[in-house]
Amino acid sequence: MEINQNSRKRSYSSKQLIDVLPVPVFYKDSKARYLGCNSSFEKFFGQKREQITGKSVYEIAPKEFADIYHEKDLALLQNPGVQIYESTVKIRMELPIT
Repeated sequence: MEINQNSRKRSYSSKQLIDVLPVPVFYKDSKARYLGCNSSFEKFFGQKREQITGKSVYEIAPKEFADIYHEKDLALLQNPGVQIYESTVKIRMELPIT
């Protein structure tokens, strides 16, 4: 029981740490669906995390950009490690998120 409680505390602490980062951060499952994101990512896309979680990039970004992001996601899933790339993005300026 204590191990599960410690694991939950670490998970909660990690999520808190990610949430306060000033840059957009997200994480996905093996099918490239969003599992979660931080507040900066919510603001970047103009959607609450509840609207993002469980969706694919095609459901939250314009197709022209989603194609690029999805291709990079697949490459990372096939070759785990660090991935760095540059891309132009469009943002939705529907702030603030409440």
